Amino acid sequence: MGKSQYNQDGFTLIEVIVTLVIISLLLTPLATSSGLFHRATAQADGETIAAMLAQSKMEELKGKPYNELSDDTDSFPNGYGYTVVVTTGALGTKTITVTVTYPVQDGTGQVKLQTERARR
Repeated sequence: MGKSQYNQDGFTLIEVIVTLVIISLLLTPLATSSGLFHRATAQADGETIAAMLAQSKMEELKGKPYNELSDDTDSFPNGYGYTVVVTTGALGTKTITVTVTYPVQDGTGQVKLQTERARR
């Protein structure tokens, strides 16, 4: 009786298929989370830019004379827009609200800043 001439070392086809199925099951959530990460990053980028634009507009309004403060609406490049609302309170203070809208995947987002301004 002789020994078999075939080498029995290595993996069977079933072992390889089972390993591939396990690897694919582990990598599927990783691929899905990659898309969610990209979406969250894009949203955060848009919100950061909108906040900087709102702050810039607010600083511009703070530099204007009290009597020249008024409502305004305009747009920035790349789908960003802003609205300024100025209301006068009972004591003569003006409340300035700057709202900047920015594009997101599902529509638009917004950042709102508000400050009070007294007559000098």
